[in-house]
Amino acid sequence: MSTGDVKDSIFNPIVRRELEKERFEMTSKKYLDKHHVLKYLQDAIGLMIENKVERPLHFLADYFASIERGTNVLYRNFRYVNATPRNRKSFILQFGTVYKHIQPTEELSIDSFHHLLSLLCRDFPYSLVRNASRITMGQWGTVYIKNHGLSSIEVILLQTHTQSHLCAYCWRACTHRCI
Repeated sequence: MSTGDVKDSIFNPIVRRELEKERFEMTSKKYLDKHHVLKYLQDAIGLMIENKVERPLHFLADYFASIERGTNVLYRNFRYVNATPRNRKSFILQFGTVYKHIQPTEELSIDSFHHLLSLLCRDFPYSLVRNASRITMGQWGTVYIKNHGLSSIEVILLQTHTQSHLCAYCWRACTHRCI
């Protein structure tokens, strides 16, 4: 590690004090917005009311534990999956876990790739998969999965956040060749 790295590191007491000062001077609203707490609370309360759960406090504890585990995004709609950076990251990790059996040289069409995404998020937009394929392959073709596709959807979800730069990132771990 170079001296420049230590100077800017959280292990540097000066840097640590600045970060703590910034955190504690943050307004309550900014703090809640930064961590997307209100989005999660609204979703949890909506699900609790919709399902009229027997043990609401137990439900809330399970809900927030699922966010910590990253399983909160499974089988949810795209709007929820795309709502926060944490949700997008969790979806990418869950996709990689669920489909880890895909062989590194296995061919997937764009339609097949979208179908896999749709099994975890039923309304995952096809247009995002199409746009990601265009950015990474330059045209339509077959996706050859490399690294088990874990990062394959990263680009797509990034695109939805910035509406342009995310798509190519998701497919970065894949090797694409047009047939």
